[in-house]
Amino acid sequence: MAVKHYDFVIKGESTVLCAYLEGFLRGKGIKSGYFFTEDYPIQSHFIRELIKYHGDVVHLICRSNLRPAIRSAITQSAGRFIFEIKESKSLTGATFDFKFKTASRPVAGIIKRLLGRHPAGVKLVNYEPKEIVDPDAKGPEGYAPLHEYTFSGRGTIVGDIEGILKVYEKLECNEFIDCDDIEIVY
Repeated sequence: MAVKHYDFVIKGESTVLCAYLEGFLRGKGIKSGYFFTEDYPIQSHFIRELIKYHGDVVHLICRSNLRPAIRSAITQSAGRFIFEIKESKSLTGATFDFKFKTASRPVAGIIKRLLGRHPAGVKLVNYEPKEIVDPDAKGPEGYAPLHEYTFSGRGTIVGDIEGILKVYEKLECNEFIDCDDIEIVY
């Protein structure tokens, strides 16, 4: 069974709040199971939230077992560092779209391997690969408009947020794969 995650919307200046929460959680021995959405290319409603909450807010996503520690950290903030939880929503997962194109058979093999293995709770859907071999285009390629071989496609990755982040980081490292921002699903 997939781990349940929650998205906390916390009012406070981003740099100070992130440092405070990191210190608080690490002081309790918690080193994983949470992350700040600003560290990843996650679609956000930043402008709408600035207006709605009258100032900076930070999104923190955490495993359900860390919710009490997050709430404790925020309620114990004191002095000039007063933070407030504005929302806490349960996530059902995340998703992102990607596309790729290459004229290199070795790169195509790498892309096929990258798209073939995923962590538990993550799936590849709407996958549309196209492999074209055009023997008439054979010859020196370099900057040629036609290539003897092309491999292109698009698809969507869906699943558990932590698994999605692992897949995103893996795909984004390949210069031939273009990934859209990650969308959180509530």
